[in-house]
Formats: sequence, structure tokens, C-alpha cells
Amino acid sequence: MPDTQARNEGTIDLSYKPPKSMKKLTSVDDQAMEAGFEWDALDADPDIDVWAVRIPAGVSLLTCPSKRGGNSSYKLQSAEEEGALGGEEMESLNCLVPKRGDGGALYSVPRPLKRLILTREVPIPIPPLSTLSFQPARRPQPLDRLKHTFAPIGSEPVSPPSSMMEIDAPAEAESPKKKQKRTSIKTEVVEAKNSKGKGKSKDEKPQLAGEVMDIDGDAEPLPPKKSKKKSSRVNIKAEATGPAPEVKTEKKKRRAAGEE
Repeated sequence: MPDTQARNEGTIDLSYKPPKSMKKLTSVDDQAMEAGFEWDALDADPDIDVWAVRIPAGVSLLTCPSKRGGNSSYKLQSAEEEGALGGEEMESLNCLVPKRGDGGALYSVPRPLKRLILTREVPIPIPPLSTLSFQPARRPQPLDRLKHTFAPIGSEPVSPPSSMMEIDAPAEAESPKKKQKRTSIKTEVVEAKNSKGKGKSKDEKPQLAGEVMDIDGDAEPLPPKKSKKKSSRVNIKAEATGPAPEVKTEKKKRRAAGEE
């Protein structure tokens, strides 16, 4: 270990040291200070904005054209606005400016950097007027057939004229086969009715619901006559009292045996 490092072992060096690949700025450009790039000038005028432009190393100088050519337009937008993209890395940057009263020493800028973005505007195509005024073609309407009528609420419906009630389509003519089937069905029904009528007796008279008797000019209905019905008990008794044929044959045999 050398003697110089051993002697300064307990002391701390607070002098400014530039980071790696950087060198300390020893002399400030007088033209830049006269143009206003100075700490006192920036602090005195609050309307001055400090812009930081980051240029990669090794870029050759380029003379900007004085004349504007073409129809290209640019847009200058602040990163603080809504919808702005880019410029987030500039939040951590800090710019140093010289101060004339302190012999050109560098101090941080008295206000934050404005993160402005310069972009080229994309032209928005404007549709032609012909497309905006385009309307679809209307279908032709039969105005001669459209009959408009006004009927207030609660009114009775108006019957259409007789000309509108006509049926355009003619009735279909029946085929001869269908007609023949219908006539055959009708004849069969008539024959069945006639056969039922012949089965009944001709002398049979329709029974009257009730007879009417005139008394002093007033018609009064007679009481209905009771029909005489022959009881079937006589036949049953007669059949029951009559001797059976087997009993008769046995009696005859006994009589013949007694006579002998």
C-alpha cells in the first residue's frame, strides 16, 4: 500500500467526480450564457421552459433546411397530457446550468424539465361528400292501390266497397270423377231411406200427443188414455198348471196295467 493512501486513510474526498465515460465541464460557453442558458436568467423568468433533447453519441451535425417543403405537419405534445406516449425516461433526468455570479459553477435547473414530444401528424382521410349524401333507392309503391282512410278512436269500422270484395281468383272447376262420386253417395242415402219407410205398416197411424175436448167454446185437453196391456202372468200360470207329457205317459201305463 503506498504511503499517500495510508496517510489519507480516515479522510473522505467530497469533490465532484464525473461518472464513467464522462468528463467535467471546465469552461462554459459565453454565447450560451448570453442567450439565456444561465441559472439566474431561468430563475428570474418563470415563463421559460427548459427542454432536454437526448441525442445519441456519434451523430454527425446536420444543417436543418430553412425552407419548409411538402405538406407534412408536426404536433408538439406534452407528456403530462392524457393519452401521451413516450418521454417517461426523462422523469429521472436533471439538467445542470451555469451560474454567472459563482464563476460559472453548475447548478441544477430551478424548474423541472418539460417532457415534450414532437411527432408527425397522420393525415385523417376525409370521406367525399358523395358518400355522405348517399341514400338507398326506394322501392316503387303501388299508389293506385293504397287507400288511406282516417278512423278516430271509438268509431265503427267502415265496410270496404263492393269492388274490393270481388275475388280475383276464379273458383276451380270440379272434375267429373268427383261429381260422379257425390251423385252415387246421394242415391245410396235415398235408397236406404225408402227401404226403412217400406218396412213400416201402412195402417199404422201416428199417435196423438193428446186429444182436445170443447166445453162451452173452451178447449180443454183430455186426460191421456191408458193402454191396455195383457199381463203375462196368465200364460205363466197356464204353463205351470198344465201336466207334463212324461207324467201323462206314466198314468196311461198304470191304467193299462190296472185293467189287465
